[in-house]
Amino acid sequence: MEPWWIEAQLRDGGRCVYCGFHLYAAFEAYWTTQADHLIPQRLIALPELNGLLQSHDVFRGGPVERDALGNCVTACTFCNQLKGGWIPPDWERMTREQIVDANRVRLIALRVRHEREFLRRVEMLSQRRTSMERSATGAVTRG
Repeated sequence: MEPWWIEAQLRDGGRCVYCGFHLYAAFEAYWTTQADHLIPQRLIALPELNGLLQSHDVFRGGPVERDALGNCVTACTFCNQLKGGWIPPDWERMTREQIVDANRVRLIALRVRHEREFLRRVEMLSQRRTSMERSATGAVTRG
């Protein structure tokens, strides 16, 4: 494991910085741990942004690299995939913490929508299972 990644996980307390999921609560949870990059590679790769990135709070005057400690946060798979390469509007004028907070607000809203869809599907499956059980029971009692 890379030293920067160990440092990021220690800094973030072993939790997803977006939803708070404890990534060290169980072995299975640990395997959902991912590094989220605040400034996506597609922006880091743009030479015209190099000066801005070098002075940005995320990199704090250090090297502008994808895996720089300041550019990485600990995230669960769900939050990292939901975020993807999204970056808040006006990120150039935000501090590192403001970027994390903007990501968190957006991801919480997205998670709520996904959770509603999940609950809807669970209810549909439950109703279908009940219907199938009734059909099976009716077939047995008629036979």
